[in-house]
Amino acid sequence: MKDVETTVSKYDNIINNATNPTVAKQYIEQAIKSYNETGGSRVVDVKGKSNTDLETGYIATINYGDKDYDIHLIGGQIKYSDIKNDVLRTVVDNGSDGDPIKIDGNYYAIDKTGNGEPILQKIALYKTLNFYKDFVAKDGIHTSSVPNFTNKKNN
Repeated sequence: MKDVETTVSKYDNIINNATNPTVAKQYIEQAIKSYNETGGSRVVDVKGKSNTDLETGYIATINYGDKDYDIHLIGGQIKYSDIKNDVLRTVVDNGSDGDPIKIDGNYYAIDKTGNGEPILQKIALYKTLNFYKDFVAKDGIHTSSVPNFTNKKNN
């Protein structure tokens, strides 16, 4: 289990250089808490596969707020090496496998399983309406609780 304050303090330089340091700190804390709550993974199952690797073309079940949600993964990955935003990179480093993140208007899931480095897998909201309606709207978990980034340096 990661100590939240100690871990966050390691990223003070990144937080202080962010466009909005308060939000940057909040997102990093949220990622660490997610990791602590889940043991590092929100992925319950990946339909059509015998393991929990998140791959394009599959439906993954993630657990969030004690509920399971099916998310459809489509083409449109962001490789770790293509992450320009230092705060986003830190959130990916500290978050759980399967954590949802909004980047440049699209939703992605952190994919840490079976890869040399994390990948962000694009979620198809048009096929994942139960995820969007329940996760983002009905359950009191609003879009403000999903980290929202632009993939630009220090934004």
